[in-house]
Amino acid sequence: MADSFDISQITPGQIVKGRVAYIGERDVFVECGFKSEVSVPLAEFDQKPNIGDEVEIAIIGEFAQGIVGSKAKADRKQKLAELKEKFNTGEPVKGTIVKALFAEQIIGDSRIKVLKGFLVDLGTGLKGFLPASQVELGKIKVDPLTYVNKEFEFKIINKKEGQFILSRKALLQEELERKKKDFFANVKVGDEVTGVVKKITQKYIVLDVEGVNAVLSIADLSWKKIDDINSVVHLGDTITVKVLAVNEEKGFIRVGRKQIEKDPFVEFQNTHKEGDLVSGKVIAVRDRYAVIELADGVKGVLLATDYSWSTKVRSLKTEIKVGEIVKGKIINFDTEKRLVRIGIKQLLPDPWENIEERYKRGQIIRGRVNTITDRAIFVGIMEGVEGVVPRNEVSWNEEEPNLRKMFSKGQMVEALIVKINKERRLLYLSIKRLEGNPWQRFKEMNPKGSVVEGVVSEVRDDRIIVDLGGGVTGYVLASNASMERGIVLSEKFKVGDPVKAVVVRVVPEEKIVELSIKAYEKKLIDEAKKDFVVSEPTEVKKGTIADLLKLKGINVVSSTPKGEKKETKRGRKKSSE
Repeated sequence: MADSFDISQITPGQIVKGRVAYIGERDVFVECGFKSEVSVPLAEFDQKPNIGDEVEIAIIGEFAQGIVGSKAKADRKQKLAELKEKFNTGEPVKGTIVKALFAEQIIGDSRIKVLKGFLVDLGTGLKGFLPASQVELGKIKVDPLTYVNKEFEFKIINKKEGQFILSRKALLQEELERKKKDFFANVKVGDEVTGVVKKITQKYIVLDVEGVNAVLSIADLSWKKIDDINSVVHLGDTITVKVLAVNEEKGFIRVGRKQIEKDPFVEFQNTHKEGDLVSGKVIAVRDRYAVIELADGVKGVLLATDYSWSTKVRSLKTEIKVGEIVKGKIINFDTEKRLVRIGIKQLLPDPWENIEERYKRGQIIRGRVNTITDRAIFVGIMEGVEGVVPRNEVSWNEEEPNLRKMFSKGQMVEALIVKINKERRLLYLSIKRLEGNPWQRFKEMNPKGSVVEGVVSEVRDDRIIVDLGGGVTGYVLASNASMERGIVLSEKFKVGDPVKAVVVRVVPEEKIVELSIKAYEKKLIDEAKKDFVVSEPTEVKKGTIADLLKLKGINVVSSTPKGEKKETKRGRKKSSE
């Protein structure tokens, strides 16, 4: 050194620079500008220096043997300053884990060792403490001793007297956040990414994709049905998946593995068309539908309505079983639900396709009763063709017949086709119209003014009901029951009495036949008048028309109570005399 310094002006521990001037057996002599070289123990050098190398040393003091310095103290002081600076700035520091620190913990009657942390050599004799909770992002899953003698980077999170509290986890978290930020800046839906399986549940799998959680639903794992997920994927597996959705706000992506494979449904759709014959194994059966596996990853659905043209299937569970192989025709493809609708009944011709050629309105058919309800009976006519007889088309006479008493399941019946409804696939039938409307026949045979005979079947306060035969009834109002005045219907008529009456009106659609006995009596009177004038014997002509009607068995005057004699003109004349 050109300049020389007074050693007395140097404080013990002060760091100075110098160059190696001579290397002895145990010491290195450094020229620092003092009147003599500074001796430094050779053992404090990590490796033997060369003459002329520049070094920094701490001055310990001047002794009888000369000026003594220390490279170790200089290094330690500089290292301490560096660590303090990095604590303030947050920069990472390097260190080597030298020891795992355990503490005994008593649980019941047992003593167990619990990992408290690690001792870290930061260099120059400085040590740091790494708590067990600051080693990894999660729990330590390996033997703690595997960390010993390994160098890592740490972040100083606290500084105590003579010791630094370190964290490896903080740096891992920062690195993870940087990776996430870069990942979300570049990833997009449709990208293929690779991740490591880190969690498996019965509904989803979680992958680690560049530090970002990727959720893989079981439904997106494979086109095929997966019964046991653990047979398909394992923890630690590396798999490639396609990004289905990105949620940067919550920090995860949704992925699928089957989406990078060929879609078997599309492949099936490309190689099949509506009307094709297919077969498959029944994998599920419900009341209204069954699921058929047509190929790996391709499901077909068989609806109960597509099972048979003729049988009304209440539950497919009674018709087919899981594991059974079934054949059917493709009806359509449901791309949205990824289902192929198939039908078994479509293997046979649709009996309703040419129904008008087979059956006509007004045609009489014969069939077997399949179903009986309170309101109708359903008649099987042929395979896939059914007719319905509403309750009001069973009988002309009964308004609300009891169908369950009148018919039995399996009974053969004849009926008239009233209407053909292709949309509802039903023939509307009538049993009563086989005989024709008896009220219409009655009207045709007995026009207004005709005289008819019948038997009293019911006597009411305001009318009598007359059975006219052939399932037809009529009624006579009290005002038309007799020419006699003030009669009481229940006294004059009894059930079973024969009567004759004139037809007043007939309404077949409403089953109305109105009669008049009074009109019949008037008719007899008119005929009697003619007989009285023209053809009756002399002794009768001398009497009255009433006398003539009495001879015919008809009384047209008011009834006289028993014990009373009706006064005549002749009687009144005698009394006046």
